[in-house]
Amino acid sequence: MKKMKARCENVKTWHHALYAQYPWERMKGLLGKKELNEEELMIFPKTNSIHTFFMSIPIDVVYLDVSKHIQKIVHHLMPGRLSSSKKTFYTLEMKADSAQKLRLQQGMRFFWEEDSGQVTLEFALIIAFFVLAVIVALPNLIRAFQEYVAQLLFYMSDI
Repeated sequence: MKKMKARCENVKTWHHALYAQYPWERMKGLLGKKELNEEELMIFPKTNSIHTFFMSIPIDVVYLDVSKHIQKIVHHLMPGRLSSSKKTFYTLEMKADSAQKLRLQQGMRFFWEEDSGQVTLEFALIIAFFVLAVIVALPNLIRAFQEYVAQLLFYMSDI
């Protein structure tokens, strides 16, 4: 997951915000966390619903529109629940009761940088694996193609 700094107007800055960009990151989310501290924030892009199945702690959920304005806040969502909001583009998860302590309100705006041009480690590893697989498989593919062409020429010479 991409680590970044996020802030909500002049209310708070999270120095350890996690941006769940890929499907496997969104699936994992905060699963397995036994506790969250005030500095932890999880950002889910293109997500308008979440679940807390298999989680052991309650969380606050903040739904944002495409311009990162708060549309809805769900306080103290307990484990084993579902939550959603229409017309939402981002979903944020934070420590339970944080939204109330920070006095977050509908209409407030969040800010963070989405560096879409940055190649992430996961993407680089996928490319490296693909290149390695091609390098390993290429000699066998060339050999098989050469054998196919040789057989084709052999059969054509009989015609």
